Amino acid sequence: MTFAIQGAMLESHSEDVILRRGRLALLLVFAATGLGSVFAQTTPPGKADAGAPRKVTTVAQIRALTRDEIVSGVPVELRAVVTYYEPGEGQVFVQDGTGAIFVQPPPSPPVVTPGDEVLIRGVTVPSFSVNVKAASIEDLGNGRLPEPMPVTWSGMVARPNDCLYVTMMGTVRSATRQSVANSCKSTGAYLLMDVQTDGGPVRVHVEEPDGL
Repeated sequence: MTFAIQGAMLESHSEDVILRRGRLALLLVFAATGLGSVFAQTTPPGKADAGAPRKVTTVAQIRALTRDEIVSGVPVELRAVVTYYEPGEGQVFVQDGTGAIFVQPPPSPPVVTPGDEVLIRGVTVPSFSVNVKAASIEDLGNGRLPEPMPVTWSGMVARPNDCLYVTMMGTVRSATRQSVANSCKSTGAYLLMDVQTDGGPVRVHVEEPDGL
C-alpha cells in the first residue's frame, strides 16, 4: 500500500513518526547521522543584532537569535497556525509565514486542533537550537493549515526543514494496532506502521486510527 504522509517535521533519535488523522509530526532519529535530541532544531547562518530585542514576533526572528540571546529568555509573542497538538504529551508544533517551531506547552493549555490559529506568549529556551516555552496559548479561532512541502527521506533529516509541515510518499510494509497505557493519549490505541520510502524506512504512529 502506497500513500502520502503530511506532517510537521522534527529531528530526533528514532525513525518514529506521529500521525493524527492524516496529519503527522515526524519524530525522526537517524542514529548514523547523530543529529541531536528529540527536540533538536537549528538556527540559520548569520548573527542577530547585538543585544536581544525586547520581543520577537515571528519564527524567523526567533531562529535568528544567537545562542546567548536564546539562553537569556527573549520574550516571544508569536501568532501562528497549529500543525500538531498533543500538549498532554508535551508536543506542540506551529508555523507562521516565516517558518515553523516547536513549543513547550503551558501548564493549562487550551483545547485547540491542527489548523487553528493561536497567539503564543512566552520566552525562548535552548534545545539543540531553540524552542519556545509558552506561558500561555490563546485560541484565535479557525485558521488554515499551510501547504505541505514535499520532501524525500533525505529531506527529512535536513536541518532547514526542521518542524515544517511536509508531505512525503511511502509504502506500508506492516501495520499493527497498539494499546496505550498513557492517560495523556486522546485515544486508547494507535496504529503502528512500518513505511518504506525511496530513501529509507520510517516508523509511523497513527493516532485515532479508526477513521482510516
